[in-house]
Amino acid sequence: MKYQLQQHQFRVDLHLSRKIPDIIADADALVQALTNLISNAIKYSGDIKYLAITTSLENNYAVIHVSDKGIGISPKEQKEIFKTFYRSKNIKTQVGTGLGLSIVNHIMKAHRGKIKLKSSPGKGSTFSLFLPLQALHSCASS
Repeated sequence: MKYQLQQHQFRVDLHLSRKIPDIIADADALVQALTNLISNAIKYSGDIKYLAITTSLENNYAVIHVSDKGIGISPKEQKEIFKTFYRSKNIKTQVGTGLGLSIVNHIMKAHRGKIKLKSSPGKGSTFSLFLPLQALHSCASS
């Protein structure tokens, strides 16, 4: 997504932890999940073109945080956005099919992980993908 981010004049900060062990995962699926999140950050960026991608270890999870300073998501809609075909009622976000975040959610469930969202309207969003380390390691031995 480097080209798209450059075309939209995004500032991108990467903070990648060196402490995360190798994990067994579907690389193509994880790339799709990240592509969906970055694409949404571009679509809903507003005036501040900023993206931060951070990785960390948290309670036996490898975590990927994707943060923007976009238009944000209302608390009411935060409960709905992972549903298939859900599209925001916000006129500024009437783009797409309503599949992107449901696909990300499905990918995380397939990896025995989870997705979390922190967002404030007008201030941006952080989507966090949690990949369980133990469950992923045990998949390799089964």
